[in-house]
Amino acid sequence: LFSMCLRWLVSHLTSAGSLNNLYGEIPSELGRLSEMRWFEIQNAYLIGTIPDELGTGWTKLNTFLVGGNYLHGGFPPTFENNEMLGTVFIDRNNLDGTFPSVIGTLKNLEWLDAE
Repeated sequence: LFSMCLRWLVSHLTSAGSLNNLYGEIPSELGRLSEMRWFEIQNAYLIGTIPDELGTGWTKLNTFLVGGNYLHGGFPPTFENNEMLGTVFIDRNNLDGTFPSVIGTLKNLEWLDAE
């Protein structure tokens, strides 16, 4: 699984080699990385939705930073069981819908940017 995720990352890097130039959807398979603690791809070209599988699989996630992309949809309610999540940046995307009630269930949330 790790090698598949690493292949996705490398295949989406441009010749400049910058994470800011990533383009594509967040693979739902990343949710199987159960030890994920920090996910940050900001100011890039992520498209699509935030996969539900990230919320169910990343129960140890502390930091989720995807601000400044082209994501749409909402923030998955599957994150509600995450007791570790303290920082969420989902700003500067095309997220829609009502503000998710899941945010209120995050007991350790200290920093939220959903501009």
